[in-house]
Amino acid sequence: FFLFTSLRESLGVQLLESMASALPVVALKVHGAADFVPSQAGILVPVITSEQVITDLAFAIDTMTSDANMRAEMSKFALAEAHNHTWDVRGKFIESYYRRLTAERKS
Repeated sequence: FFLFTSLRESLGVQLLESMASALPVVALKVHGAADFVPSQAGILVPVITSEQVITDLAFAIDTMTSDANMRAEMSKFALAEAHNHTWDVRGKFIESYYRRLTAERKS
């Protein structure tokens, strides 16, 4: 699995790269991690207090290392989710979005 604990990284491209390598993620639930890592692909730890983050990260790491079945399922989902963020897929999404907007404007 991939452990990512940055508080300042606004996108977290590393998260997409790790999921593209079929690695489930343990990360803080902020910025890019909150947007790009679904619960089926990793464990996101909310940031409330430093003590809570330490406790929850330790629990997430322990869970990820001790549950091979969960890790395998998350690995499959992480890889599938990464495919949703390729340039080709994102380009098609943006194209369809603009087509919808222009169609709505015409009506």
